[in-house]
Parts: sequence; structure tokens; C-alpha cells
Amino acid sequence: MRSHYFPIFALLLATSAWSQGSLASKTKASPDWKTVDDAMGRAGQDQPDGTHKYSMPRRDLKVTAGGVDVKAGLALGSWTAFEHTATGAMVMGDLVLTEDEVAPVMGALTGGGIEITALHNHLLHESPRVMYMHIHGQGDAIALAKTIHDALQKTQTPAVAAAQTQPDLGIDTKQIDQILGYTGRNNGGIYQFAVPRADAVREGGMKIPNSMGVATAINFQPTSGGKAICSRNSQGFSSCTSGRMMTPQSWPGDCAQPWIRPTLPNRNELLRDR
Repeated sequence: MRSHYFPIFALLLATSAWSQGSLASKTKASPDWKTVDDAMGRAGQDQPDGTHKYSMPRRDLKVTAGGVDVKAGLALGSWTAFEHTATGAMVMGDLVLTEDEVAPVMGALTGGGIEITALHNHLLHESPRVMYMHIHGQGDAIALAKTIHDALQKTQTPAVAAAQTQPDLGIDTKQIDQILGYTGRNNGGIYQFAVPRADAVREGGMKIPNSMGVATAINFQPTSGGKAICSRNSQGFSSCTSGRMMTPQSWPGDCAQPWIRPTLPNRNELLRDR
């Protein structure tokens, strides 16, 4: 009788060992977001579509455009988002930088294996000039986070975002919701929309979540008398390097003239009193 049980017992042990090995392999491939938070030096937030996102508003910058003070929530918000992959993690992001910060940040990122996929401006006639650096990286999540952390150390980006109040906006948000067909949210006095794309965006056959930069951002900053300024950023991938990978050595020579102001017509714009 024992001879009949032995093969079954051996099969159960083998199955259990395979299951534990498979689980360990899966766990190893999936980064622990707490350790990634530690490497980034700040806490991220889990998103409904499965990513882990960091918001880094540039409240240190005093930027005006068209005579209006631009708040961080309108058009000065750096961010990065991480997603689990079969081999570790993927990160995408958009960093808000001053002109003087571009080269050192670019050097730190590319030195750590993170690609610069775009460098352009989102505002027109702003002062001082502000650049937006889109980034992409794949590999070990902690290593990617450390690289981004070290790059941000070369900027004046606040270490931790201060708690925000939600002041009364003074604009008819219900009517705006009705016109756009989406519901916005009050984020520190800025009425924000994130409009997802109807079609899937893929890279290497893998679907890119909306929270990794493929949604259209529409932000309203109230001024007075029920009016507001609005920034619209249709997300996507572009570069002032005509498809070449940007490096610190190519900056700013590869960019369009005048110096570092490559602008895609009708793509990113600042609209007043609309």
C-alpha cells in the first residue's frame, strides 16, 4: 500500500516546490513600492490603472505668462509613474525644469540609463522660460528611482509637497464639466481634468496606462470675475532632436532656434479667458 502513496507524495512535493519557486520569481520581478518610495525620497500614490505615481509640483518657481502668475497645478507639475513589468519596472515622466537645470538633469538621467524622449515647452511667452523633459526607463525599479532622485537633487524641486487647501474656485465647474463631458477635480485651487485616450497606446506590444502620460491634461486656473486661464497638454512623444536620442552634449545645439524654444503648433498652448 505504501508503494502506491509514495509517487503521489513525491508529486505533491514537486508541485509545492514549483509553486513556491514561481511565486518567488514573480515577487522578485515585482518591485516593492515602499522601497521605491525610499529610493525616490518621497511617497508615491497607487493609481487605478496599476501604476505608482509621484507628483512633484514646482512651487519654488515664480513664473508668469501673459501677465498672469502661473500656479504649479496649472502647468508646473513634474511627475513620474512606475509600472510592474515581467523583468522589473518601467518608468515614464515629465520633469519641469529651468533652462539652467536642463543639462545637469539630462546628464544624471542618461548616466543612469534613463532615456530623454522629449524636450520642449508647454507655455508661450512665459518668464522665466521653463522646459519640460519627458523621460523613459526600464529595469530595476529601485535603481531607476535612485537615478531620478539624484537628477532631481540638481534642481530646486521641493523635497516634499506641502499639504494643500482646496479654496473656492469662483468659476462654474458644473458647466465646465457639462461642456467637456468629463468631471474635473479641485487640486489646490486648480480645476483639473485628465481625459483618457479612447484607443490603446502600446510600446513594444505592451499597453501604456493612461497615468503614464497618454491622457490629455486640461487645467483651469481661476483669475477673477468668473474667468480663468486654461492650459491644455495633449500628451504624446516628441523631441526637438528630430528623432535622435538627446544627450547633454547635444543640448542645446540640436534644438530649434531661437534657443530651446521648439514648439509644436496647436499642441501645447496657454489660453486666456476661455
